[in-house]
Amino acid sequence: MTTGDGVELRFVIASLRRRWWVVVAGVMVGALVALVVAGPPRQGFQSTTVVAVLSPDPGQANPDRLVAERIAVMRSTAVLEPVAKRFSMGTDALRSNVEVVQQPATGLVKVVTTDRDPTLARALSQAVAEEYIASERTRIEDRLRGMLKAVDDRLRTVQGELSTAPDPGARALKEKEYGELLAARARVLSDSSTEATTDIVEPASEPQPVPRTRRVRLLYAGIVFGGAVGFATAATWARLSRFVVDDASAAEMMAARYLGRLRVPAASSYREEGPLRWWPTDLVPVNVLAAQAQTMTEPGSPLRVVVIAAQRRAGATAVTLALAQALSRASERVVLVDADNRNPELTDVLVGQRVHHAAAYPQGASTSLEGDDHQRPGDGEDGQPRVADGSDDFWSAEVEGDGEGSIVLVGQAGGVRRELAPALLEKAAAWGDVVVVDAGPLLERALARELCQLADAVVYVIASHKQRADVVRYAALQLAAVSHKVLVVSVSLRSLWPAFE
Repeated sequence: MTTGDGVELRFVIASLRRRWWVVVAGVMVGALVALVVAGPPRQGFQSTTVVAVLSPDPGQANPDRLVAERIAVMRSTAVLEPVAKRFSMGTDALRSNVEVVQQPATGLVKVVTTDRDPTLARALSQAVAEEYIASERTRIEDRLRGMLKAVDDRLRTVQGELSTAPDPGARALKEKEYGELLAARARVLSDSSTEATTDIVEPASEPQPVPRTRRVRLLYAGIVFGGAVGFATAATWARLSRFVVDDASAAEMMAARYLGRLRVPAASSYREEGPLRWWPTDLVPVNVLAAQAQTMTEPGSPLRVVVIAAQRRAGATAVTLALAQALSRASERVVLVDADNRNPELTDVLVGQRVHHAAAYPQGASTSLEGDDHQRPGDGEDGQPRVADGSDDFWSAEVEGDGEGSIVLVGQAGGVRRELAPALLEKAAAWGDVVVVDAGPLLERALARELCQLADAVVYVIASHKQRADVVRYAALQLAAVSHKVLVVSVSLRSLWPAFE
């Protein structure tokens, strides 16, 4: 499955079609995890207060770092605890209801509070902003007092040294230092451009219903992540599985021509009394298969087609019946051969009231199968299979149809034996111009491989589900010598198809 992008894409699509429920499960798990992470829906109202934490100085550097520090202060216990006590609530509960975000590339910060009570939400937003401003002003005042105290202490020291200066030069230096200290004191009192100034730019807004943006985003993210995990799981599972992921992959393993999927009724649909009724089939692919098979023999020579599968319940008998119907439109007589000794389903669905004539060869004695007390061709008077001891011990039974060409079912008394397979095909070809053989599973008996060697065309039926890769590879090995005449089809069986037509 590594021969190109097209093959890989087909493999992925087939994996998803085969194990779509894995992707669905991944999406559901991802959505559930996202909802758990998002927590219960925050039903309530929001109010927003906008606070400026920097002075509007156009020459100031990028304020993001300082703003981040101030946001941390706003969410600190020192700011939230007094507000929580004022409104008789826990500090952690208040912190969970407060969101502080910076407006991009500005010194403005939004304080957003949420509560089910709209009045309380607005009051909390305003209170948190005011408490932060009060704490900032206290911090600035404390810093200024410390700076002023240090300057004043130095002024007093310099003033004392000035009165005791030993010479005019030393006195002049002290006077200069004294003047610089006075200027520094004035700057401390007047210049606050280097400090963060706080003020409420917009008071608490009118409470609005809580938007679900975060919850929705988490849900979408969970769905996408879960779907991706399910997708990867389905593809990996298909890679490691022992079953073939799709029909085209099985056809590639067979190294034979793949004609597509046939939509035909199951062989069990024909189990009823009266003349054979051909249930509707998907005519286009069946006719393509019939036409392709007809090109694999010389004109004027009888066509011998063997239908096989690697395993049971793949639909080989259903394909035999559909192919016989398609070939009967262009042939005088189609001969069906039931060579599946273990499960002769082809004979079981066609015998009974449908069979109006059966003749045993070579003596030519006929056994009537009409009426309620009928036997299956090849059975003796006691209902037991007759012993076949010669190449001419074959039976035939003509099947009544519903307007299609003549259909004859033939077989060997007691079941088809491998050594008599050539004689049976020769006799069947003498009775009709087209022979279609239901050979059953290829890997169960050597008879199926013998019939494939003798046939003009071999139709290999791929099972719709649980087609094992090792079985397909072994079947390809068995058919390697006749791969040039192998036609691969997959089958979609509809057991109740007639009821819907």
